[in-house]
Amino acid sequence: MLKRISGGEMKDRIGYFENEFDEYNRPLIDEIVMSNADVHLECLDDGCFMLIVSNGEHRWHLNIYSKSGRAKVIATIFEDNGVEVKNVGKD
Repeated sequence: MLKRISGGEMKDRIGYFENEFDEYNRPLIDEIVMSNADVHLECLDDGCFMLIVSNGEHRWHLNIYSKSGRAKVIATIFEDNGVEVKNVGKD
């Protein structure tokens, strides 16, 4: 659950799982919250994506990867009216 601070704004943060680390002893991410952010997602190779999230105060580079095969990212996109857009990225 997202915690709100005074004024109704979300506090920018990266949340981590307790006692869960990768093979290099880096903590695993549970959630990322950033207000008024620009987002850039790029496939670097078959097993890895880079996600860059930035606003005027922060710039976070995140790696999303799969150890066992090809990494996949899918999108379910909703318009402002709550209607789901089907077949995103297909002609």
